[in-house]
Amino acid sequence: ITACLDLYFKGLSLRKIADHLKQFYGVEVSHVAIYYWITKYVKLLSEFLDRLVPQLSGVFVADEMAVKVGGKWKWLWNLMDRDTRFWLVAMITEQREVGDARKVLEKAKAVAKAKPKMVVADGLHAYREAVKKVFGSSRRGGSLHRRHIRWEGNTAPTNIVERLNSTVRE
Repeated sequence: ITACLDLYFKGLSLRKIADHLKQFYGVEVSHVAIYYWITKYVKLLSEFLDRLVPQLSGVFVADEMAVKVGGKWKWLWNLMDRDTRFWLVAMITEQREVGDARKVLEKAKAVAKAKPKMVVADGLHAYREAVKKVFGSSRRGGSLHRRHIRWEGNTAPTNIVERLNSTVRE
């Protein structure tokens, strides 16, 4: 079952997964049974993750990238905790305006069950206003927004999310 889940999330079709099980494990399983396993275990994992309260560093790293969905270009936003690499949010929006950034940050706040000390993002201006609106002004005890356009040394501050974006593109 775990092999089926792994292959499914790597992009194989249900029929190809059934063929793989037959070839490599000598097990004949219907593609319909594989579908039921995926449905069952994704639901169980989702329920577990909904109850999980992650231990986070307090520094969130955000980035967005263009993706094609149904033949139309949209924006995929990803937000992770810098030190633990806990993936807080993945969200697709039509645009990348302040309102879109706010939705992403509000979801991150709900998942983290706390506000971060700092949000690190690229040069997109929408983050600045969204961080203030969702987490409060840093001058009044809210989260600090750190905007990075250039690389520091060998790695960019948003490198962990950029790496995730590369995996998504792949």
